[in-house]
Amino acid sequence: MLIFPVNIEGEKSQMVAEPTPSPAVANTNPKRLLVQNSWVHVLFWNAYILIAYLTLLLGPARVKPLFWDVYIHQALAISIIYAQALVVLPVWYRRRQYGRALLGSLGVLALYSLLRYLLNYQLLPLMGVTAYSNIYQGHFWLDGVYMWLILSALGFGYYYAVDAIRKRDQILVLERKAFQAEIEAARQRERSQQLEQAKYKAELAHLRAQINPHFLFNTLNFMYAQARPFSRELAGSIMALSEMMQYAVRDLNENDLVPLAGEVHYVKNYIDLQNSRFHKQLQVDMQIEGEEYLDHKWMVPLVLVSFVENAFKHGDLTDPAAPLTIRIHVDNDEMSFFSRNKISHGQREASSGIGLENIRKRLSYIYAPDDYSLTIENDRIFYTVQLTIAYN
Repeated sequence: MLIFPVNIEGEKSQMVAEPTPSPAVANTNPKRLLVQNSWVHVLFWNAYILIAYLTLLLGPARVKPLFWDVYIHQALAISIIYAQALVVLPVWYRRRQYGRALLGSLGVLALYSLLRYLLNYQLLPLMGVTAYSNIYQGHFWLDGVYMWLILSALGFGYYYAVDAIRKRDQILVLERKAFQAEIEAARQRERSQQLEQAKYKAELAHLRAQINPHFLFNTLNFMYAQARPFSRELAGSIMALSEMMQYAVRDLNENDLVPLAGEVHYVKNYIDLQNSRFHKQLQVDMQIEGEEYLDHKWMVPLVLVSFVENAFKHGDLTDPAAPLTIRIHVDNDEMSFFSRNKISHGQREASSGIGLENIRKRLSYIYAPDDYSLTIENDRIFYTVQLTIAYN
């Protein structure tokens, strides 16, 4: 019985040894595999022929074969395996040229039979030697066909074994490339998040650095003390401004969030200052539900006031029939903010605060997509903002 070696473990060790996969790994073919492992093939088949010879030599037959006779016949038979695996199957069968593959395989049979006939009946008789195959085997041609069938089957097995290795290598290369691409994508996402975080902190720091806090607070305290004896309203406005500035430059928690109570208080102070500025002529309707939750819930700073500031700058707040409407509802599960103002079509005040686009980016940076929703509508008459933040 013929046994053919397929050095799968050798291929595996070679594949692992290459840190960076190359196209050659994915292009494994029988010829390349044979060249790489030629010493294994030579060693295996020489050992096989030696065992076959010793079996015949130590057998019960009275006529003992010559070693070189056995060697030549076995080598000729083994060549069928490689002819099928390296020529017929890769050249024609793999290209779905089955007719040519069949003719090629029959051509291997014809060539094997011709060489075997010349060896047994021409060359060896001239040397006075009787071929051992004529002694131990029966009908010459039937034995040749039988050997051709067995060895061709081994050639098919070798071809498909190598093909399986080739496909395995291709899959490994693709998986490795996909894994490397996934790692690179993760690194890109991490770098992008780091850049977004750095940009976000820089923008917030820039917002806070517009003024010198110590100078501002000292000045405001002085102005408050000077104004209090003459006008409690003016003193109250100065105090509201001082509280707003302190809130704007205060330290955040580790998640860059502030208590919701501070954000709502900031909005109230801003509205009071604007009302004082316009002599109480602005129409503002603000209602808050769930104030008991304000101290226990957190949110991104300077977001609600940006919407309110936008309403004051670009809205018409002098119409009693269409006041600036602000609704803030807080419970244990979520916070919802609603504002609606009539749009002013006259001269508009230039905006200098945090833009709405920046607010979207800051919200998306802090919250997951399912944890908040922001809807802004502009129908050229009214401007409406609806923000909802879920507390999980």
